[in-house]
Amino acid sequence: MSTSPAPPAPAATGIPHDLTPVYYHGSTLVFEGAAAVADDAVRSVQAAAVTEISEAHARTMQDLTAVLVDDATTSLLTRHSGLICRFVESELDTTSPHDDGLGRQDGTPRSAEVVPRLGAAFRDQLGDTEAHDAIGPAVEDLLSTAFLGVIAATSAAAVDRPLQPRPRPLDVTWRVWHRITASYAFTEWPPLMQGFVAACGEGARERFLERAAEHKLERRLFAKGQRQMLESLAMFYAEAGVSLYLAASSHTDQTAKRFATG
Repeated sequence: MSTSPAPPAPAATGIPHDLTPVYYHGSTLVFEGAAAVADDAVRSVQAAAVTEISEAHARTMQDLTAVLVDDATTSLLTRHSGLICRFVESELDTTSPHDDGLGRQDGTPRSAEVVPRLGAAFRDQLGDTEAHDAIGPAVEDLLSTAFLGVIAATSAAAVDRPLQPRPRPLDVTWRVWHRITASYAFTEWPPLMQGFVAACGEGARERFLERAAEHKLERRLFAKGQRQMLESLAMFYAEAGVSLYLAASSHTDQTAKRFATG
């Protein structure tokens, strides 16, 4: 069984000191400085989301296609793709002795009691390099498609005052994001948002579960309980993808102001 080498210290910026991020190969998004790679990968995620959502919401597809593949959407997701990778790296940590992960430390998280960090729930399996190199990109897709799903939902709702993206510093967005993630339980979202996020992410959810099975995250003796854990994690990653969009938008202006000034 092979394991990842210890990561270089500078790359861990922004991840709490009690987590040990895992740097996985095969990212579908971006490594720092690779903006062109991120842009191409984001467009691929956008195309997949369009396919998924068109099957579930065909009547509104024409307008939503324009929103989901718009250059502004590409730019917004590309800009935040590095944060998604950083989040995934922290989820793949198998060495920290506790079960905590980002989005679970503050306040009274809705998911923290039942959803540990992925690397804590499956330490043995994800200690293998091949496994975390396969699972990491699948988690990225869950986050990215949820991010696109909330864009589709807010566009379809045609609200009077839609959320506006904010070009705030990424370190502020990062701190806002994992502070608020646990506040957004899928079952409490408006039905429209539930529908669009679920539709955009259906393919990503299936790929995540398939890769988990391929790399034996579901062991036969405990398969039922482990399957439920994986499904809960998939839901948590959808919540995290939605909250990333909220952290990057006018929804969290006041919270971001406190971080920026404090």
